[in-house]
Amino acid sequence: MISVKARATFSPDGPFKLTTIKRRDLEPHDVLIEIKYAGICHSL
Repeated sequence: MISVKARATFSPDGPFKLTTIKRRDLEPHDVLIEIKYAGICHSL
């Protein structure tokens, strides 16, 4: 298993919090992508 940092919310109106999630090991047909930055759009 791979442990990765993530942001998650634990309720419908809760704030995003830093957490760690576990991902399955990569298999030969998988691609690992490292995301350095991401934005979340809050527009309606």
